[in-house]
Amino acid sequence: MAKRRTNRSKKKEEEPAGMSPQVINALIATIIVVIILVTALNFHLFDGSPSGGDSSTNPAANPAVNYGIKVGDYAPDFTVTEVGGMTFKLSNYRGNVVILDLMATWCTPCGQEMQYLNDIYYSYTGVTIISVDIESSDTNDVLAQYKANHQANWAFALDKRDAVTAGGTGDNSLGITYQAYSIPSLYIIDQNGKIAYQNTGVTDSQTLGSIIQQLQSS
Repeated sequence: MAKRRTNRSKKKEEEPAGMSPQVINALIATIIVVIILVTALNFHLFDGSPSGGDSSTNPAANPAVNYGIKVGDYAPDFTVTEVGGMTFKLSNYRGNVVILDLMATWCTPCGQEMQYLNDIYYSYTGVTIISVDIESSDTNDVLAQYKANHQANWAFALDKRDAVTAGGTGDNSLGITYQAYSIPSLYIIDQNGKIAYQNTGVTDSQTLGSIIQQLQSS
């Protein structure tokens, strides 16, 4: 009897030991973690965003960007057609200071603003000016004649529905989105597309020049 017990004990020692439930669970957890890490790495490599880039300076890469018309907001992007037939898209001018002048040909203060914008146009490089006529009854011919009368060599365009392509409100026209309820209404947009200055009424060239200098020296 003692010998049979010895044989059974020896046979048990020779059998390979199976993995315990704890080891199996740990192995499964490790595999899951590896799968998650690989998936995350692949998403980072192939999502098309610049590696190490700052999405805060690229509103198109950041859907949560704060569009608005207050100082510090990203200016709502827009596309209009200049009186000469060229297309003007705000976001194409990243790196430049942009002056957006919302006006109308019948507006007397807007004509005074033209003089100040002329001063800026000939005094500063790296500054893009666009005057957008929000008067719906004006035509390209009327606006082109106005541009010539004021010897203004920057871009002029008529406002239109669906001009605003990001951050728009209402019918997505500039007049509505930028709330140009009184004119002239002027915005200075910095090199990253953020609004640095806004004023309703005439803004003189000294004020404009001071803000431009600050933006270009920062």
